[in-house]
Amino acid sequence: MLGGFARMPLVLPRILADRTARFPESSYGASRVTLVLADGRRIRDVLLSGGTEIVKIGSRDVAALADLDFALGDIEEVISEWSSPTAPRASIADSPPNQALERTDSAE
Repeated sequence: MLGGFARMPLVLPRILADRTARFPESSYGASRVTLVLADGRRIRDVLLSGGTEIVKIGSRDVAALADLDFALGDIEEVISEWSSPTAPRASIADSPPNQALERTDSAE
């Protein structure tokens, strides 16, 4: 519970989450990534719990959709910030048609 309300997980779209779950960990089951949005913005220093759930952006905790200035469906690519020239990437462009809009949870 956060502030008396149940926390709703901010889970990446399924097609991305299936791939980001295999990204290297940066700390205790979390992966640090950059999100690339449909409008071209890059949101850096995003912490994913279990490789799939957005829990922090920079030093700011993220607990609800209202904490984001974008929709989860706007995420087109996720780039690992793991320090390597061959850092993993997950892109909706790499997915079969219609699969990109699926979510990993039942909430909208």
